[in-house]
Amino acid sequence: MLIGYCGERSEKEGSEQVADFVRAEGWEAVVAPISREFVHMDGLIVPLAEKLAVACVDAMEPWLIDVVRGWGIEIVEVEYREAKNLGVNLVALGDGKVLSMAGADDLNAKMRSLGFEVYDPDMSMFTLGGGGVHCLSQALCRDEA
Repeated sequence: MLIGYCGERSEKEGSEQVADFVRAEGWEAVVAPISREFVHMDGLIVPLAEKLAVACVDAMEPWLIDVVRGWGIEIVEVEYREAKNLGVNLVALGDGKVLSMAGADDLNAKMRSLGFEVYDPDMSMFTLGGGGVHCLSQALCRDEA
């Protein structure tokens, strides 16, 4: 688990406390600083599929990128200009489908070239408030089929 803190909505101490709870359950937890402009870790990196994530490596600590890659996760790189406009903040729907946003043109093209079906509605009225589609989503309950 990656836990970010920026000092705005989260602090290092609180992030470490959550990480300790997660570790006590037997999971690995890594705490890392993030730039205030991204607010949450899902502004920098989001899972796309098993062992595949989208990430703005230009805005991440080099050691954190090494940790993610060390977990065997391949990274689809997102340019800073798209990440700062919440381009990383997407939702992997499963079965090769992704909910992204209009405006993340380069990332959407990369995902399509990897075989993903990308839904990219205009979310500009929502992103004005500082949230992308991942921020606007709740957990999905999926049937085991």
